[in-house]
Amino acid sequence: MIVNANKLDGLCWLLIGLTGCSPAEGDPGDPVASMNQGVGLLEEYNYGDAYRVFDRLARAYPGWEAAHVNRGIAALNIQKDDEKKIDYLPIAEQAFGRALEINPKCTHAFLSRGMLYQHTNRVDDMLRDFDSAARLDPRDPHVLFQRAVALMEKGRGDEARADLEKVVKLQPSFASAYWRLRESYVK
Repeated sequence: MIVNANKLDGLCWLLIGLTGCSPAEGDPGDPVASMNQGVGLLEEYNYGDAYRVFDRLARAYPGWEAAHVNRGIAALNIQKDDEKKIDYLPIAEQAFGRALEINPKCTHAFLSRGMLYQHTNRVDDMLRDFDSAARLDPRDPHVLFQRAVALMEKGRGDEARADLEKVVKLQPSFASAYWRLRESYVK
């Protein structure tokens, strides 16, 4: 399906208006263009610049959950700036939490925050968030895969195996799921 860019831009502005988002401090100009720029920077692994874009968006449009999720993803990827003595992991956790305050059913916020918890070895918190994401989107292979990883870390191989079997049925090309499935039988 081909979408007219002008209609899409108008739709995004409409969604921003309907969700109660209005410019606050540091208005970044066109929020859709800024969001696209930030996503492009993430794709280029330029996490610092992406963080700055999403931080401006989150401040200018405090009710825009995607700005907060993406701000958290950029912060999670930066992790720490030794030169500036900034630990970005608490910033990422706060950003995902803010997105969930805006929308308690934001699968991406649960999934991303679960990955933050995985990185910081908070296995119970990780599993809780992956469970929440799986309840919201039980057919997302990435959500099920991450929950399976958490279940394996908790020693719950049978439950992990069930999720991994769903993953390979949903997305037969998910190579990591096959490897983890093999691991679930070995352990």
